[in-house]
Amino acid sequence: MSILPALAPRRILRRTSGFTLIELSIALLLLTLMFSIAIPRFSELTEVNLRSSARQLAAMMRFLYAEAGFKKTYFSLIFDLSTQSYWVEAPRLNPETKEIQMVEISDQSLILRRKLPAGIRFREIKIGSQEALHDGKAEMHFFPGGYADPASIHIQDRKEREFTLFLIPLSGRVLVQAGNLEFPGT
Repeated sequence: MSILPALAPRRILRRTSGFTLIELSIALLLLTLMFSIAIPRFSELTEVNLRSSARQLAAMMRFLYAEAGFKKTYFSLIFDLSTQSYWVEAPRLNPETKEIQMVEISDQSLILRRKLPAGIRFREIKIGSQEALHDGKAEMHFFPGGYADPASIHIQDRKEREFTLFLIPLSGRVLVQAGNLEFPGT
């Protein structure tokens, strides 16, 4: 009788020391199911980033149009296509030189420097009668008298889904449309 209790714990240890083939198969099946559900969601996330980026840029443009008229000042919205970022500059008096120079605004949260999310890029920017830009820097102007440069801005994700933003110069209205669209006034 003393032999049986000594053998019983060894059998238990052997059974619990590893996974059976069935347990591993079930775990792999569950992981496969989870990934098959999650991977399409990552694609949707890129589309959400694209839509969100278009809306943020449109909100900034509307704000700058209204702010230029309200504060009776001039603003420039600068796009850097090499870094996929944009920011706002305004004239400021340099106390040392007594000259007015354009300085980046960094004290208001709505108009802080922004970088497009990973996978999102400026495909093309056309401001006024200038040629469409695909690289380099572009500068859009908002004037104190209630006018802005007409512009069409195309942003795109890796799957070439695209949003086009149109700034209507006399009203400050920004149209955001899905797809690659051309506005007749720009």
